[in-house]
Amino acid sequence: MDMAIFFSWLTFSIVAAIVGKSRKIGGLSAFLLSIFLTPLVGLILAFNSEKITEKETPAAMLDLIYKGNDFAAAGKIDEAIGIYKSALVYSEKSPNTHLKLAKMYSLKEDSDNSFKYLSKAIEDGFSDFEIINNDSSLNFLRNNSGYAGFASNGYKIPTIQKEDIKPQSRVDELEKLNSLYEKGVLTLEEFENEKKRILLA
Repeated sequence: MDMAIFFSWLTFSIVAAIVGKSRKIGGLSAFLLSIFLTPLVGLILAFNSEKITEKETPAAMLDLIYKGNDFAAAGKIDEAIGIYKSALVYSEKSPNTHLKLAKMYSLKEDSDNSFKYLSKAIEDGFSDFEIINNDSSLNFLRNNSGYAGFASNGYKIPTIQKEDIKPQSRVDELEKLNSLYEKGVLTLEEFENEKKRILLA
């Protein structure tokens, strides 16, 4: 009888985690609340938590993200970073893109930028802490002496050290765009479209 109760408890806790994963409460929080309180409480809190709604990603932004993924997979970290940053021009609120940048900077052993983009990803709604705590791309960051303080501060850079991600000037954007075109990362058509968008912004 005890084993049956245990498995029922665990099953409903997992259900609460699945429901919570697409909501602000997060899957892990819903699961832990279910385990330590009751699955019923976990399910109620998960269902009452606000849904995470993501705006439809523009096709041009998706194309850049996929291109960045290809460079990242090929170990071309600098090129991937350039492409991901170009993608953010379409939408600054993109938790997954910020996470990708955090990973790339961690691989470059640039902890300042990795912290900055990971903080931005979480601020924008990224809540899969299993990835943050286990993804090998973030090993360097997790081994950084400042990581414990960063995590205990709600995965936010302490206010004193926090540097906002400042929007780039048009000149900076055009220079970066030209550099990506010269390296062959962007086609002529992509280059012209991006240039037109920057100049008309």
